[in-house]
Amino acid sequence: MTRIYSVGSFSRIYLDEHQYLFVIKCDMPNSLSEDMIELGEKYMLSPDDPQVVTPNGEPQHDNLQRLEGRTGWHLQKTQEYVDIIKPRLDPILSGGVVSINASEHPHKYVYAMVDLWVGFYKEDSHVSKHNHDDAWDSLAFAWYLDTPEDGTYLEFVTGRNYGKRIHVQKNQLLLFNGRLNHQFYGNAAKRIVCSGNLIFANERFYKPNVEVENKNVNMEQAKISYY
Repeated sequence: MTRIYSVGSFSRIYLDEHQYLFVIKCDMPNSLSEDMIELGEKYMLSPDDPQVVTPNGEPQHDNLQRLEGRTGWHLQKTQEYVDIIKPRLDPILSGGVVSINASEHPHKYVYAMVDLWVGFYKEDSHVSKHNHDDAWDSLAFAWYLDTPEDGTYLEFVTGRNYGKRIHVQKNQLLLFNGRLNHQFYGNAAKRIVCSGNLIFANERFYKPNVEVENKNVNMEQAKISYY
């Protein structure tokens, strides 16, 4: 059975009986979700953009199918995000990081956002099984900007034939280790989801890797501010 424990304004949902794998869930302000939708609509890519399809017309990322549209991967670099979204989102994400590392020494953990995108899903769109990063210190999140009235779900695959569905409503965010495989199949209505990736960025221990350097990430600007 999925067990849910509250940690401040966050709920820790355990995915396994050993309470080793878990997801953090929290409620988000509707006004912040609306501003994020507006930002996503402004930076939505055209259907024939090379980031969306190959020259042969195939999806660039086969884990995202039948989308109505999506943005590029780095909305966190836009000035609108820095000015309007980041000051309000950072305190929430920092609280989530503290909750997810509650048994450690959270004041030693500093994370930086290296990816941020919005997907506009239509009826019968799906996300095949994938994870965001194999690094032990990576975190990922799915922020549900809009969902059907009865909500939707994200399924975490924690074994070969075992999955745990987490039900979510509009204006809820899931924060989890980037190594966790997850998927979604089938929905009777449209939904809008903002996803992002965070990496460990403590000055004492962090060493940039080639992948991050190729993204041209300014670590100082990308860091999640703590309040």
